[in-house]
Amino acid sequence: MITIFLEGHAITSDNEAGLASGHNDIELSQAGRSQAAGEKRQRYESIKIDTVFTYDLRRAYETAQITFECKNVPIIQDARLRSWDYGNLTQRSRAEVTVV
Repeated sequence: MITIFLEGHAITSDNEAGLASGHNDIELSQAGRSQAAGEKRQRYESIKIDTVFTYDLRRAYETAQITFECKNVPIIQDARLRSWDYGNLTQRSRAEVTVV
């Protein structure tokens, strides 16, 4: 049996500012690093993980690295897993961005 867990990336400075990141390659904020090392890591502490797949932007890869650093599992990046591309609305207020 294959079990798949879906986990969002940790907090970025765009998240803290209420901005829609889209494909903007932003890193985690200090709060995001703490979140990945804390609650996200704890969530998977007692679960056997074979492989982690993540999209190729820094915030997702960094979240995976920090969250699973004690697990010694491969982390595979794939651009096809990226979140929304907001085009001209990238880094605009989330209130301005509506996904239908």
